[in-house]
Amino acid sequence: IPDKLHQLGIFIRRDVLSKINNLQYLLISLLEAPIMALFLTVIIRYTPGNATHYIFRQNDNLPPYIFMSIIIALFIGLSVSAEEIFRDRKILKRERFLNLSRSSYLLSKVVILFSLSAIQMLIYVLIGNMVIGIKGLTVEYWLVLFSASCFANILGLNISSSFNSAVTIYILIPLLIIPMMALGGAMFNFDKINSIFGGGKGTTPLIADIMPSRWAYEALSVTQFKSNPYEKDFYNIEQLESYSNYKQVYYIPELRNIIDESVSLSKMNNDSSKILLSGNLDLLKNEFGSEAALFDDLPKMSMEGFSTEKFNGEVVNEAKDYLNKLEKKYITVFNIISKKKDDLILSAQKNSSGKDDYLKMYDNNYNDFLADIVKKTTEGNKIIRGKNRLVQNYEPIFSYPPDGHVFSLRAHFFAPVKYIFYMQVDTLIFDLIIIWIMSVILYITLYYDILKNAMEFGGKKQINIKSSI
Repeated sequence: IPDKLHQLGIFIRRDVLSKINNLQYLLISLLEAPIMALFLTVIIRYTPGNATHYIFRQNDNLPPYIFMSIIIALFIGLSVSAEEIFRDRKILKRERFLNLSRSSYLLSKVVILFSLSAIQMLIYVLIGNMVIGIKGLTVEYWLVLFSASCFANILGLNISSSFNSAVTIYILIPLLIIPMMALGGAMFNFDKINSIFGGGKGTTPLIADIMPSRWAYEALSVTQFKSNPYEKDFYNIEQLESYSNYKQVYYIPELRNIIDESVSLSKMNNDSSKILLSGNLDLLKNEFGSEAALFDDLPKMSMEGFSTEKFNGEVVNEAKDYLNKLEKKYITVFNIISKKKDDLILSAQKNSSGKDDYLKMYDNNYNDFLADIVKKTTEGNKIIRGKNRLVQNYEPIFSYPPDGHVFSLRAHFFAPVKYIFYMQVDTLIFDLIIIWIMSVILYITLYYDILKNAMEFGGKKQINIKSSI
């Protein structure tokens, strides 16, 4: 271990001196982030025609700024690392007989690249957030963009280690960036992509889950909405308001529709109708069971009637009566929560030295367009019928994923919290962990040259096939 640490120090010192001596590389690396930050934010600092000054709340370009910042972090991380090992290939050949530690060499690259990424992303966030008007979230933005850049650093090292042509390396960079853009969650609604890739199911497609941009975009969007200086005081009460509104406006009417549909299906005697009826009754049993567990003051309802053998008019009447009582319960909850929210707003106005100061804080921290995105305001289908369950597609930023999961990797997009070993954690922390797990996996593939060996193996197979022909 002391010998490897000594070698690590030698490699770091050599790389640092090499970069300092290469003044052009150093200047471009340090100026890249501020130039991109200024270029992007000055362009998108939008002021409506009827406004006399810039208002953060009315800037519809905040979500594009968040997403483009992630893409810039990935691009910068790739561009500074893509030639690192390729550039050292002659030195590595010369030093191979000295039996130098590969782990020390790779760690030296990681330490230097991560340090450079930390500086670049800090400069980017300080300039970008200042121009666009983001307040109180500097650390959160830096953590996400730094993590994305570090992922790109290690991905770039994998490319650099696997290819023997600088042209090939730089052709690959846009080929890697484009899928990250397309499946990051900002350009296309996951519910409306091709069903072959998992669209329209109310969950994030699996193919998108391997993209760091998807995790980074979700982390920043959720954090920007729920943790900004204005919303953080209102989020919990708005979550309860959203939940009770969803139940009375969308959820209970959908259950009534399913009951009516089941009555019609029960009058048919063909096999297909029996299969549909069985699915409907399983869904009703699950949903009524979950609702019954929430309220002790409502009359208990037997779930045995939700079977093809026992489903009849008496069960239907009992179920509809239960839904009527449940609806009144949620209306009462909604009215209580709305009253508390009004009181909270009045209190905030009083603490802000008046209504004008309160509205100023609202304008300077809340963003209408981001709120529309994380709430899915324009989404027509507010509720999705899944396998034996109803899936909420209404205001996902207020919808907690089902608890009881060891690791809620498949939680819906824009979920405010997730679970790790049954413990509730903020989405920002969870998504950062995912990005770093992906980075560790890439480091393992780099250390063992898995990509390079796979390509060489594929090349040998192709040669053997051609020779046999």
